[in-house]
Amino acid sequence: MPPSDETAPGGSPAPQTTLKALLKEKHLHSYRRFTKFYREAARKLDKGLVDAPPSEATYKRWLTGRVKNLPREEHCAILEAMFPGWKTADLLSPFTAPNHPPLDGHQTTTSAEDPRIPPDNISRPLIKLDPTDQASPAAGYSDVHILVDAHRHYEIMYRNSGGLPAKILLERFLREHANPILASSYREHTGRQLLRAMGSLVALTGICCYDCEHYGAAQRHFEHAQRLADAAGDLRFGSYVYALMVNQALALRDFRQAIDFTEAAVHYASNHMSPALTADLRAMQAKAYAQIDEPKSTYLAITQAESSATRIHLEEEPPETGYVQPGLIEAKLGEALSGVGDLNPAYEYAQKSLTIADHPRGRVNRLASMVDLELQGGDVEHASSLTVEMVELATGMESRRLNSRFRELRTKLNSRRTSLTHEAVERLDRTLRIFP
Repeated sequence: MPPSDETAPGGSPAPQTTLKALLKEKHLHSYRRFTKFYREAARKLDKGLVDAPPSEATYKRWLTGRVKNLPREEHCAILEAMFPGWKTADLLSPFTAPNHPPLDGHQTTTSAEDPRIPPDNISRPLIKLDPTDQASPAAGYSDVHILVDAHRHYEIMYRNSGGLPAKILLERFLREHANPILASSYREHTGRQLLRAMGSLVALTGICCYDCEHYGAAQRHFEHAQRLADAAGDLRFGSYVYALMVNQALALRDFRQAIDFTEAAVHYASNHMSPALTADLRAMQAKAYAQIDEPKSTYLAITQAESSATRIHLEEEPPETGYVQPGLIEAKLGEALSGVGDLNPAYEYAQKSLTIADHPRGRVNRLASMVDLELQGGDVEHASSLTVEMVELATGMESRRLNSRFRELRTKLNSRRTSLTHEAVERLDRTLRIFP
């Protein structure tokens, strides 16, 4: 068998450059994902460079350090744009784990042992407090309530203002308030509730990182939240974290990974998964199948999502699945049907999702999906009016994920430039200049 990318000819592990380590942290180390990331960085520097990524053979040499000279000047400029604060020579040098800076190009809180792992990485066994032990303060139910209330507060902030402001304040709360609580002594039952509440906050931090398009940081938070779910023995919460990973995989267009994460969630939680979460997972799985042109699997997943949706009782759902508001499943099924070209039922689902009240961010996403569907169906006038409504509703939200959707819609509207689309494109342009 020929040596793999991860193995040197002699059978030993292949050398790894800092570039490869950083890409792996972002889950962007496959050649396909790298070229997508590369083109996005190139587009911001010079649109003429977008179609000139390195060949796959050159890329593999960059990952293993088998290069004699630095790449061409334009490659160096783009690599350094992809990883602010890094020089190309350092990116292509051998990777040394303990000393590399944060992958997102800005300072984040890290542990002394491994700068890639957040300091709130608590995976120790539950501690039973001896009633006679007064050496450290004991965490109690009031501390659990503080963490639960904090989650509610920052979740509302995220929905109304976007991931960036919520992320900054949430990270500070974790560092200054939540971590000290979890580091104290506590009885086993209280400890499980603390771990569960802490897991919710860590998962929400991951959502905010995802919204900022800091995908590597988001994935690390999700994996950390998964460990906290395991420590708390909460299978429902653990399966919810899998759903967050499915959603991010869809955003990164890693559709096979999204499908696999869905099945992992089902296997992980078995019969403990709530109907709302099951419906959401299957709806996202349907979207993934649609994108890889597997209509039979798409319709099967849609049927599973519809069946689970009929059994949803919001008052019986765990706190995290509160995001599965009425209309969310319909919106996602509409996107899945649109992906296989089944526009009539897709339109019905999308229309139904818009008739149901939702928080501002949810409605912005539903409007974006409807704009896309109207453009597919050729109704440019309605798509344009919905775009203006969508952008107005998004005022005050600082979200790179929303901005990415806006840029995609702008490209589609601009390709059909008419007097009808002029106002919509102009409104999108103004928004993207405010928060690029």
